[in-house]
Amino acid sequence: MRNDYFVKILVGILLFGSIWGFAEASLGAFLHLLHSPHKGVIMASFGVMVLSCAVAVVKPRKVLFFAFAIGFIASLVKGIDLLLLPLDSHVLRVMVVIPIEACAFGGLVKVFSSTFYQNRSIRPFIGAVSVYAGFFMLSTVYVYAGIGSNFWIGKGLKDVLSFTLSNGTMAGILTLLTTDTGFRIGEFLKPSIDKAIEQNRNRFWIVSLSFTLFLWLARVIAN
Repeated sequence: MRNDYFVKILVGILLFGSIWGFAEASLGAFLHLLHSPHKGVIMASFGVMVLSCAVAVVKPRKVLFFAFAIGFIASLVKGIDLLLLPLDSHVLRVMVVIPIEACAFGGLVKVFSSTFYQNRSIRPFIGAVSVYAGFFMLSTVYVYAGIGSNFWIGKGLKDVLSFTLSNGTMAGILTLLTTDTGFRIGEFLKPSIDKAIEQNRNRFWIVSLSFTLFLWLARVIAN
């Protein structure tokens, strides 16, 4: 049973992190090319859905580490863009925001762990607060670490709060739907995944890693 849990943790981190990163690099890049003003809102909401699904499937004991690890892998997948565009500021900004959002979500799930899994009404709240926290921490890093776009030059705390309120509110509204949707998808997948691990752990491991490798190769080829 301990080995089965370890497999679920490791596969969950690699697979869900790769899915999130692949979406950031494909859908996110597409929205960026369209100059969509709501790109960050859409991708933040999608990220929360992936995290919620992963938590529902794995039910990790150390959810903060689990969420951060997923965000770290997603950031690495997005970072493949640097092979084509070395030190591209947009790519670097996205690589920063993904782990930040993941940590915000993981931290809130840890705080409300006693109700997150049982109380459906708390999940949208956690998702919404996590994107607010993510946008706040992101804009703070942009302003005070100096890695933001030209828009952030000369900005201060007032601008950070304004950015958080406007973008965080839109993302929060969308996340009210995506958080519980992701969790429900995870609950639906969990019995099949548990059964697959129980029947043949090695086959599950190989299939999961093969799909993960496919996502990484697709990213490299796409560049």
